[in-house]
Amino acid sequence: MPPEPEGLAVADPPVHEAAPPDPVEETVLALTRVWSDVRLYPVTHPVIAERLAEAQTLLESALDGRPALTIKNVDGDLVYGARRLFRSRPRPAGLIAALNRLSIGCVTLTRGATAEELSSLCRALAEDSGDLSDSAAVRRYLEEHAAQHVEVDGLMLRPDDEPAEQLPVMQLYDSTMDVARQVMQSARLGQRMDVAGAQSVTSKMVAEMTQHPSTALGLASLRGHDEYTFAHSVHAALLCLAFGDFLGMNEEELTHLGTAAMLHDVGKAAVPIEVLRKPAKLSEVEWDQMTRHPWQGALMLLEYENLPPIVPLVAFEHHIGCSYSGYPKVAHRRELSLPSLIVSLADVYDALTTHRPYRPPLSPDQAVAEIMKMADTQLDPRLVGWFRDMLGVYPPGTCVVLSSGELAVVCQTNHDQPERPEVVIVTDAAGAPLQRPSDADLAATGDGRPGRTIVRAVPAVEAGLDPFQVMAAWVERHHLPAKT
Repeated sequence: MPPEPEGLAVADPPVHEAAPPDPVEETVLALTRVWSDVRLYPVTHPVIAERLAEAQTLLESALDGRPALTIKNVDGDLVYGARRLFRSRPRPAGLIAALNRLSIGCVTLTRGATAEELSSLCRALAEDSGDLSDSAAVRRYLEEHAAQHVEVDGLMLRPDDEPAEQLPVMQLYDSTMDVARQVMQSARLGQRMDVAGAQSVTSKMVAEMTQHPSTALGLASLRGHDEYTFAHSVHAALLCLAFGDFLGMNEEELTHLGTAAMLHDVGKAAVPIEVLRKPAKLSEVEWDQMTRHPWQGALMLLEYENLPPIVPLVAFEHHIGCSYSGYPKVAHRRELSLPSLIVSLADVYDALTTHRPYRPPLSPDQAVAEIMKMADTQLDPRLVGWFRDMLGVYPPGTCVVLSSGELAVVCQTNHDQPERPEVVIVTDAAGAPLQRPSDADLAATGDGRPGRTIVRAVPAVEAGLDPFQVMAAWVERHHLPAKT
């Protein structure tokens, strides 16, 4: 997991220095050494014990207080959260080959994993007798050896294996918007809500993220829908999926979190439209109507027995605030659920970056600065720091001026070199729009222009462009499923 966050980065990027060792990469390499050694030595050999102690220590450091660490095997790349590991150092090719041979697409290590459990995992990956032939056999092996803090999942089916379930990502995005719209309309009319549809599209989005880890964060940066409430719910859900993935949640946890985020505001169906859209300060009566929506939404959702219990709980808790300064007021304080704290954070960030009747949207980097001010009062401070780490110095959708004079839009963060994200260049050095915007990885050195850096972020209005149109084209271009 990423290290404990420090102070907010300034707009002008610092001179890049050699980054400290990545704790997640170091953990993977330590496990690779165990995997290699158990093929050579008996498990009782002192070398194995030494390697396992090292791996266990590094794993605890990588977890950094979080419940789990999940590494995905995507097309031969190891992916953690929304970033690809080993971008600037050699990959553990042997370990990746073992994962591919056993059709393992995901390994999750939870807090409390012992040296014996890590040994069981590495021995299973090193087994070449034919007794262990796939991920299901590895799961049985881990169960037999009581490795309860280690989980493995199979590779996701490729689009050519199951074409009927694969949608272009923008079509999936539009389908998600349609479901959210229908849910809100049904709630307003007092009709049965399609909560199963919300769960289904969330599950498909989680599956899409397995193939393209940056999908959710890219889609969450899009704008253009007029009806705030349902579009906000979708964008909040996408942000939660990206953040939950960044924190190491498994697919079931992500699906529950995304569903809770998509349905967290259904109580607003009971709030008059004119109150929701009022451009001025709400009256006392109107504010009372607005502050009822958390518990009203929770009551609505409690009628659906097939929903995970966390869904109505998030609807109730998402405005309480970590200092209990929000609403609804509760008689007895207790620890708020992690999904509620995550949804609260995504809720605020998306609201800040969205046009509202009473104010223009903030740019992504401005919104990050604002949520940093809310740490300790409205938002959980550790989650705020990690959320900022996920978004990077320049979050997706930020307009930036490059040292070359070109104008660009940030489309994907780079967690290894935060000040060097991937961008789409939209103008030349003189400010003339390009007929064909070009992608550029500012961390790459082989594109013939290694000197390009970000000079500053600029408001979209000042830049004279719509960054979200650029984002939409980039997402479609980079996240289409493979063709048969």
